[in-house]
Amino acid sequence: MNARRVYRSKTTPWLVGVMVLAMVVLVGSLWTAWRDGSPTEFAIAAPLHLLGLVLVLSGFHVRYWIADSVLHVRASLFRWRIPVDSIISVTPSRSFLSAPALSLDRLAILHKKGTVMISPRDEAAFLRELEQARDRAKS
Repeated sequence: MNARRVYRSKTTPWLVGVMVLAMVVLVGSLWTAWRDGSPTEFAIAAPLHLLGLVLVLSGFHVRYWIADSVLHVRASLFRWRIPVDSIISVTPSRSFLSAPALSLDRLAILHKKGTVMISPRDEAAFLRELEQARDRAKS
């Protein structure tokens, strides 16, 4: 396996604030369901709230790296592995669509099986490394 540099996600403070607020609302409403609701209401609410918390928390541990001609994207429990030779294009994006990124300053990576949006903090270094990996994969 090649040595790898791990890139962390850029952060946009207000977007992080929205995610923290979402966590507080989810935990608060789950607490209310436990304290004031019936056992049935809590049994229904708990799995849904826990799923929501997992989704929100996944945004806080976002990493990208390139190893063995594969772009790895990890957001907590979620993982994507994209062979660099399957990448069709990399373009800047400010889309609000869900993505493993804590910033709206993103790169849209179009590949043979879809699109993933990422926001590496050191975008220039990431793009250089990705281009080098794509060149190696072609040869």
